[in-house]
Amino acid sequence: MKTGSRTAAAWATTGLVVLLAAVGAAGPAQPRRGGTLVIGQNAAPRSLISIIDPGKPGITTLNQTEEGLLGYNEKGEIVPVLAEAMPETPDRLTYVFRLRRGVRFHDGDEVTAEHVKYTFERLLDPKYRATFGQVYRDNIERIDVVDRYTVRFTMKQPWPQFLAFAAGNHPKVVNPKVAERPDFGTRVWSGTGPFKIQEWVQGDRVVIVRNDNYWQRGVPYLDRVVYRTIPEDSTRVANLLRGQIHVDQDPPFKDVAQLQRDPRFQVLSAPSNNTLLITFDTCNPPFDRRETRRAVSKALDRAEIARVIFRGLADPAGDLFPPHHWAHDRNIVERYDPEGARALLQQAGYGPQRPLEFTLVVDNIFPFTDAAVLIQAQLARVGIRMQILPMEYTARTAMMRRPKSEWPGRAALSRITPLRSTAFEFSVYQYGARGALNYSGYNQPGCFQNPQVERLLNLANSYSDFVRRERDIARPIWRGISRQILEDAPQVRIVFWHNVDVLRKEVMGYPLMEGDVNLLMRTWLAR
Repeated sequence: MKTGSRTAAAWATTGLVVLLAAVGAAGPAQPRRGGTLVIGQNAAPRSLISIIDPGKPGITTLNQTEEGLLGYNEKGEIVPVLAEAMPETPDRLTYVFRLRRGVRFHDGDEVTAEHVKYTFERLLDPKYRATFGQVYRDNIERIDVVDRYTVRFTMKQPWPQFLAFAAGNHPKVVNPKVAERPDFGTRVWSGTGPFKIQEWVQGDRVVIVRNDNYWQRGVPYLDRVVYRTIPEDSTRVANLLRGQIHVDQDPPFKDVAQLQRDPRFQVLSAPSNNTLLITFDTCNPPFDRRETRRAVSKALDRAEIARVIFRGLADPAGDLFPPHHWAHDRNIVERYDPEGARALLQQAGYGPQRPLEFTLVVDNIFPFTDAAVLIQAQLARVGIRMQILPMEYTARTAMMRRPKSEWPGRAALSRITPLRSTAFEFSVYQYGARGALNYSGYNQPGCFQNPQVERLLNLANSYSDFVRRERDIARPIWRGISRQILEDAPQVRIVFWHNVDVLRKEVMGYPLMEGDVNLLMRTWLAR
């Protein structure tokens, strides 16, 4: 069928919560140009190269400076960006994109089909070390330049999620003249976005400035945006109170209610895909056994964690999906069951004379440190002795990509935020044998195996998130997968916590989107 004529709304990711608010105190009716917006974040980018997982802080920055064929608008709909329209799809394996003419990179070169082909080939070629390259290699057969402004993609098999990935943060179009430089991603960058990177002082700040030659005329309004890395919650809040930052993208939940009562600030909050979870090393004792992993899961009082750590701004996790997602099943829950946990520990050979002991590696920022202390206390109630090892965010993520034998603990507390909200991202990334974020080793050689889950994942992901009839077919498959993964527990999903940003009142037109990948081209300062 032809999709070029479909409306953008037809391609909305139906599970995506877009936290859009027309925010700002009373001020000028028309946007004001100029000024510097300062945003506080609790962690630094892992990288500033789109294909090498930048983490949430890096993605937030690059979303302002780079663009792809498609993107998400402020309603969460997939829309054309560098493409002039949605692709033509003469069959289920073919996508033909026609580019806007006259769009230029920050270096002045015009964007052509050759640049699009190069960008996707960076994802396909292992030499570029693309974090999520495998999913593209699994699905894309070839990319052909039809003419200067037309590019054709041919798939190996139907890939229902292709448009969601084309709109995502990996295939941002870059110029090889810049991207092949050895200092690409540290001192020089390529993109077509409304802002361009001026400097990156690693561990301190990223500064982006207006692209005066942006192809969408009249925007952006701001002169500059500064992303400051401020790991300490109290320091970040103090900066907000003193007016040294305009936005806290990672406010401590214990302070949100007080800030909401302060007339100087506005608080934006809504459910999101942020998932707090424990990842086990299923390749080595003690978590190579299902009983020990399930014991930990049953010993966790998720409602208490949501109430105490997140002040109620979180939903206890049961199945793979948050409550707002189309595939969520509210009947799949993990009830707090300390007696069941003790029974499983006994089956695994643990008890008062031989307690289960392990070290949990955690990011040394909120909410992970606070949550770890409460988890430690909950596990102690059933006789599990857990040590906490705080680690800097980028160090912890690097650790999880190393061989399990090099892990300083047998489990890690972290988060994942599926930005596109596809069922694929909630499942295959973490539980597929070749998933880019499968750090537990689930269904990988030498680790805990359940081949039936792998088969069901492949089946469920053959259906589209965007077609109601296909969602209806896939829903019972996802139900079975969620139940089995809950039972196997390669990871323990704890809560889905809400996305919360605190802004000073003078910040106007700030769209709060999933994962803080906010498009700031229409954000402005009232004074």
